[in-house]
Amino acid sequence: MIINYYFYFKSPIQVDDQWAVPFMGGKIDFIRDDGAIVGVKISFKGQPTNYSPDIIESQEPGIKASITDRDKLLPFVRRALYNSAIFIKCYFEIEISKKEITIEYIGETEEEEKKIKIKSRSIRKDPITFPLPFDIIARSFMAAEHKDPPALEAALLSSARSAFLEERFIDSFRYSFLLIEAIFGEGKFKTRELQDKLKSHVLLTDLVRDSVDFFKTERKLKGSEIELLIMNDVTPEEILDYLVKMRGYYFHSNTKHKNPWHPDEQDDAEAISSFAIHIALGISSKSAREIFDEIYLEKYVEDAKIEGAAIKMTIKYKVRKLGENTDRDKSIEISTTGTKITPRMAIFVAKKFLSHIENTEPDSFLISATCETEAQRVFEMRFHVK
Repeated sequence: MIINYYFYFKSPIQVDDQWAVPFMGGKIDFIRDDGAIVGVKISFKGQPTNYSPDIIESQEPGIKASITDRDKLLPFVRRALYNSAIFIKCYFEIEISKKEITIEYIGETEEEEKKIKIKSRSIRKDPITFPLPFDIIARSFMAAEHKDPPALEAALLSSARSAFLEERFIDSFRYSFLLIEAIFGEGKFKTRELQDKLKSHVLLTDLVRDSVDFFKTERKLKGSEIELLIMNDVTPEEILDYLVKMRGYYFHSNTKHKNPWHPDEQDDAEAISSFAIHIALGISSKSAREIFDEIYLEKYVEDAKIEGAAIKMTIKYKVRKLGENTDRDKSIEISTTGTKITPRMAIFVAKKFLSHIENTEPDSFLISATCETEAQRVFEMRFHVK
């Protein structure tokens, strides 16, 4: 069986000449598009057909079959190709996409063709679309007219985030720690001095405490040293000591180290990278908190009204005073910015309504509520405890 692996570069490269190159017992051909090389095709002949994906009939109701990956050659090909790119990077910038690989399985005989159930497959990681509240976009435009932005914080956080999404967890940790050190390190670089300086900042220890709470309750950092520290309820100060220690490892580790890190072995750094980037996000969000100043809120609402981005909702509700047996029908109108109803908006209005009930009906309890616009129903609430 012939196996063809197609890998693609993140950016096309220009090469003055080319020909097939022997590689791992197979050969590499170069994929051209409009004169530039956009990727490589790595071909191997004489491979066993049981390297092709298999289709296994399922016994579970509602599931007809599942596909099993049996390609034992792919991990070695991928590793060798990425190692080749490292040599090139020592001279020129090149990046092989880890998010897109296409593989073909081709029988060299009719008998082999019959054994191959799946002829090709693609491994793709779809681009991540990030949710972004519009009010942050609008407020940021307003703030940029009057203030200098926190450029250092944004640049380092962006680098940390990009590296994390590309699964370059070591680089991500480095960028996050650079931000921590830049804001709170005050120029200290020796281990003990830096640890003491970081621990002296209440804001930083509070951010570490918030990150500990987040990863303890919202998302576990499984199978990692940082998880053990979190689950053992160590102090924020002890967490900072650990981060500085790991900074020494990932910033200054050398080839003579007993257990040096390797750029192709990123998984061990994923947990500490996740933790550090959460702290970096806290630092950056606090550095940009001016966009939530009251002056921008007022301008945001005013501008929205001028542009017709305002929605009025009517909430009809029933309440019953304590000690009474009859319900009282009431209503309230709540206006908010926007041109369409979104889940986030509905939750905002619901919270605002419940706050109104708590403040205006302290001696009553809520029975039910229905929120509507002229065009649609937004939400309903019903309480069965009386």
